[in-house]
Amino acid sequence: MLKGLFNKLVLIGMICFSQVNLWAQQELKHIREGNDYYESQDFEKARQSYLKGVEANADSYGAAFNLGDALYKGGQYEEAATHFKSLVQKATTNEQNQDEQNHENQDQQNQDQQQEQQKQE
Repeated sequence: MLKGLFNKLVLIGMICFSQVNLWAQQELKHIREGNDYYESQDFEKARQSYLKGVEANADSYGAAFNLGDALYKGGQYEEAATHFKSLVQKATTNEQNQDEQNHENQDQQNQDQQQEQQKQE
């Protein structure tokens, strides 16, 4: 019974991992395609490819930045500015969340050290 459950869990893990890998490959495929269009100065097709990269992975900074750059180069200045502002806000929020997590981790470490010192006394 346990062996069957273990085999099922391994299979589920492999499926999930392969799906994540496929998404990453799709993201990179779209970025490369966008780069090719960008180099040939077809900024609209580059924008479309980068957008597909962002859709494949919403956390892809490379695809998102390149999307803003293609918007700018394509003359869509206001949309590019709005897009870059949202990237800055997202980066700032991520940095703030990371800082909060670091402080929480440091507080927990300090508490653990204090408890350990109290036990030794």
